[in-house]
Amino acid sequence: MTWWKYRAERLNDEIQAHIDFEVQENVEAGMSPDEARHAAMRKFGNVLLARERSRDVWEWLWAERLCQDVHYALRGLGRNPGFSAVAILSLALGIGATTSMFSLIYAVLLHPVPYADWQRLTYPIYFNDDQPTSPERWFILTWPQYQQLLKADCVEDALADDDVTSEITGQDIPEEVTLTYITENVSSFLRVPALLGRNIQPSDSEAAHQQAPVVLSYDFWTRHYNGDRNVLRQTLELDHKPYTIVGVMPKDYTWEPDVYVPMSLLPTRDRNYVLPVMKLKPGVSLGRADAEIGALVQQFAKETPLDFPSRFRMHLEHITDRIVTAIGHALILLFVAVVMLLIIGCANCSILLLARGMSRQSELAVRSALGASRYRIIRQLIVEALVLAVTGSLIGILVAYWMAKLIFSLFPDVFMHESVIRINLPILAFSVVLAVVSGLLFGLLPSLRMSRPDVSKVMQATGRKVAGRSGQARSLSTLIAAQIALTTIIMGAAGVAIGGFMQMTHRSFGYDPAHVMSVPIPLHRHSYFSRMERAEYFKTLQQKIAAVPGVTGVAVSGNAIPPQSGANLPFEILGIPSAQRQYLRTNFIGPDYFSTLHIPLMQGRLWDETENSRGAAVAVINQTLARRYFPNGNAIAQQIRTPTLRVDNPEQMVGVPDTDGWLQVIGVVADSLNNGLDKPVEPALYIPYPRFMWMGTQFLVRTQGLPLASLHDVQHAILSVNSDQQTDFNVRDLNQRIEQQPEFKQQRLFSILFGLFSGLALALALVGLYSVVSYSVAQRTNEFGIRMALGAQRGHVLWIVCRNIGMTVSTGLLAGILIFLTLQRLLAHWTQNSYANPLILAAAAVLFILCAASACIIPALRAASIDPMQAVRYE
Repeated sequence: MTWWKYRAERLNDEIQAHIDFEVQENVEAGMSPDEARHAAMRKFGNVLLARERSRDVWEWLWAERLCQDVHYALRGLGRNPGFSAVAILSLALGIGATTSMFSLIYAVLLHPVPYADWQRLTYPIYFNDDQPTSPERWFILTWPQYQQLLKADCVEDALADDDVTSEITGQDIPEEVTLTYITENVSSFLRVPALLGRNIQPSDSEAAHQQAPVVLSYDFWTRHYNGDRNVLRQTLELDHKPYTIVGVMPKDYTWEPDVYVPMSLLPTRDRNYVLPVMKLKPGVSLGRADAEIGALVQQFAKETPLDFPSRFRMHLEHITDRIVTAIGHALILLFVAVVMLLIIGCANCSILLLARGMSRQSELAVRSALGASRYRIIRQLIVEALVLAVTGSLIGILVAYWMAKLIFSLFPDVFMHESVIRINLPILAFSVVLAVVSGLLFGLLPSLRMSRPDVSKVMQATGRKVAGRSGQARSLSTLIAAQIALTTIIMGAAGVAIGGFMQMTHRSFGYDPAHVMSVPIPLHRHSYFSRMERAEYFKTLQQKIAAVPGVTGVAVSGNAIPPQSGANLPFEILGIPSAQRQYLRTNFIGPDYFSTLHIPLMQGRLWDETENSRGAAVAVINQTLARRYFPNGNAIAQQIRTPTLRVDNPEQMVGVPDTDGWLQVIGVVADSLNNGLDKPVEPALYIPYPRFMWMGTQFLVRTQGLPLASLHDVQHAILSVNSDQQTDFNVRDLNQRIEQQPEFKQQRLFSILFGLFSGLALALALVGLYSVVSYSVAQRTNEFGIRMALGAQRGHVLWIVCRNIGMTVSTGLLAGILIFLTLQRLLAHWTQNSYANPLILAAAAVLFILCAASACIIPALRAASIDPMQAVRYE
C-alpha cells in the first residue's frame, strides 16, 4: 500500500468515525437508525467536500498531485509510442551530446589533473624577444639555481626532474625506457597516492644508494609486467644496475616517463640542469610571483648567459595553460554547437507536442468546461514535457558517458594524460538541470498555446478543423526556421573545421614520407666516448641496415625527423651583422638524408662521405634561409655559425675540437616542413652529424614495401653489430609521425566531432521538417480534396505544399548563413587552421536543400495523390 492510499484511508476512517458517533448519539436520543443516519449526514454536510478540504491542508498535497500528473503523462506517452520514441530520441541525442561535451570540458579544463592544489602549480617560461615567431619555452635551471628558487618568498615548494633515456638490461633483448630523476618531495608536492606501494619520498635520499628504489608508471607496469599486482619488491635492472620496485602510480598520474627514481641517484656531474615546477603560496597572485621570479631569473641569465636569449621576457604559466590555449576555445565552440543541437532537439519536441496537442483539443476543452483552470492545464502539459525530458536525459547520460570515453580512447594524446572522464556529482547536476531546462524550453510554448481552448468551437467542430489556426501554423514555421538556421550554422562550422584539416593534410610537405620509418638508436651510458668511435659505430650500423633485403635507402639523422626537426639555435652570418639575434633550425644529418627523403638539391652540392666522416666544416641550407638572407642568390661559399652550439657534457655529447665554429655553405636544398604541419617553414641549416653527436641517433630507413614490415630484419641487422644494442620500442613510419603531431590530432578530432554534430543536427532538423509537412498535409486534407474536386491538378497541389514549406526553409537558411558569416571571424580567431571558403558554406546550403527536398517530397506526393471524394468526407 502506498503512502498516499494509506493517508486517504485514514481520512476516510476518521470521517466515518465522526458520522458513526453522531448516529449513535441520535439513536440514544430516541431516533430510529435510518432517521439517526440521515440527521447525522445532514449535520456533517457534504462528505466529498469535507474530504477535499481536509486534503487541501495536507503539506504534501502538491507531491500527490505531481505524482498523479506524472502517472497520467506516462499513460499518455504509452498510448503514443511513435511520438514518444521520436521525442525521447531527439532529446537523448541533444542532451547526450551536450553532457558529453560538458564532461570533456570538466575533465580537460575545469578539473584536468589529480594533483593537490593544482591551481597553484606553475612553471616558468620565457619569450624570446629576438625571435618573435618562436614559441615560448620552458627553461631549465642548474641545481644551485633550483635551490635558490626554493627560497623565493612566493614559492611554497618546488619540484624538479631530469628526464634521461635508459635501458632495461638483464634480459634477452634490451628495452629502452624513459627514466626521470625526480626530487624526493614529489609525494608531498603532488599528494597523489600510489596505486600499489608508495611514491618516492624524502627518506629515499638517504637510503637510495643502498637499495635504489624505483617507482613504475601505470603504462609501463601494464606493458612490461602485464599489470601484475605482486610486482612490489621485485628487481628491475636499468643500465646494469639493480633497482627495487617500491610502487606503481595510478593511471591518471602521468608525469610522462616510464619509471621514477630519486634525484639523489643522479651523479653530481650530471646534475647540470633540471626542469622546475613551482607551487605558489596560498593567496599569492600570478602577477606578484611573476615579478619576484622574473628578477631571480634575470640573475640566473647573468650567471649562465648561454642558456638564455640576449633579450627575453619571463612569466609563469599554470600547468594547464598550454592545453587550455591549444584546445580550450575549440572545446567551447563544440559545446556551443551541441547546445544548438539540443535546441534543435527541443524544437523537434515542441513541434511534436504542438501537433499532438491539436488532437487533444477536445480533451482539453472538456477539462476546461468541467472547471479546470488554465494553470492546472499548463501544469499537466509541462509535467508531460518534463517526463519526456527526464527520460531523454537518463538515456542521454549513458550516451554522454559512452561518447566521452570513446573520444578519450580514440584520441588520447589530444588531451592532458591526467584527464579522466568520470560521471561525478557536477556532471550529474548538470544533466539534471539540463533536463529541467530542456523540458521547460520545449514544453512551454505548446502548453501556453493549448491551455486556452475555445470551448464553443471545439464543441461545434472536430479537433482537426480547429487545429488549422494561423497562429499554430506560424508557431510551427518559426520553430522550423529556427531549426534550419541553427543547423546551417553548425554545418558551416563543420565545413570550416573539415576544410582546415584537409588543407593541412594536403599541403606540400617538401619531402616524401611514404615507405620511410624512423628507427631510434639510444646508446648505452658510458659507451663510445670518442667522436671517431661513435661516428664509426653509426656508420657500421648504417651499412648493415642498408644490406637488409627490401631496404632502398638509409640515412643518419641526429635530430632531423620531419615535420618537427632541428634545434632552434641563434646564428651569425660572416660579414652580415644583425642588430638582434637570428634563429634557424640546426639539423645534424648524413649525406644520404636528402636522397632518402627525396628532397631535391636546388643549388651547389652535398658533402661526400669523406667530409662526413671527419665532420667537415661545411653546411647546406634550405631555400627559406637562402631567400631571406641571400636574396641575390649568392648563398654558396658564405660562412655561417651557431655560437651557442658547444659540447657542455662530454658524457652525453661528443663533437669536433673547439674551433671558431664557422661553416661554409656548399649547397641549397628545397624547403621541407620543419616547424609542424600548420606553420611556415623556418630557415634551416644542415650539418654533418659527426660534428656533434649525442647518446644516440635515429636512422631513416626507406623500404620497397611497408616500412614496419622490415623492422624485424632491421633490428636483427643492428644486433649483428652489437648484441646489446636496443631500438626504441616506439618505432614509427613518417606517415604515422605526421598523424602523431598535436595539430594533426587536434584538428582531426574537432573535424570529426563537428562533422558528427552537424550530421545529427541535420537529421533532427529533417525529422522536424518532415513532421511539420506531414502535419500540414493532414490538416489540409479537406482543402486539397475540394481543390482537386474543382479541377486542380496534382502538380498544383504539390506546388502549394512545397511553396509553403519552401518559404520557411529559405528564411531559416538565409538567417543561418547571415549569422554564420557574422560569426566567421570569431570562429577563425578561436580555432586553429580554420579554412574560410565561401564554397564550403555554399556546399552546406546545397546539401541541406537536397535533404530538405527529400524530407518534404514524401508527404507532398501523398497530398497530391488524395482522392477528392474521400478527402471531402475526411475528418
